[in-house]
Amino acid sequence: MTHLSIDPGTKEMGWALWEHNELQICGLARGENWIESVRALPKFTIEKLTIEDQQIYRRSPINAHSLLAVARVVGAVVAYYGFPKFSLVAPAKWKGQLPKDVCNRRTLSKLTAEELKQVEVAPCPASLKHNLIDAVGIGLWANGRRKFSTGRR
Repeated sequence: MTHLSIDPGTKEMGWALWEHNELQICGLARGENWIESVRALPKFTIEKLTIEDQQIYRRSPINAHSLLAVARVVGAVVAYYGFPKFSLVAPAKWKGQLPKDVCNRRTLSKLTAEELKQVEVAPCPASLKHNLIDAVGIGLWANGRRKFSTGRR
């Protein structure tokens, strides 16, 4: 089964393509706005799509309006890929409350040497690599391969 996992964003989003539960390739789609970002995604033929959903947390410093913009991106991505079987996963469900650096390390630790090479060679600025790693983590979770304690802060 061909599966795509995406960490959505309005100007950049990480993506990871899986075939039979193995990471094949990953990357970062970028654009000046959310429409260009969606159009920058590679046009794969996929059977399944897993996207991180948006969640508003009480007392969060994140502006709720920015999350609404990302929610538009999620809908556009589903349409862009022709409405395949898709699922939305809340951040707390796939990664818990782990600090970003811990989450990234644990995600990378679950990859095979060949999969890790795909992450390393993906064209992506270091400052945005976390988006790509999140897309990989979402895919690992969706494929049942991300089994580690998510902890609480």
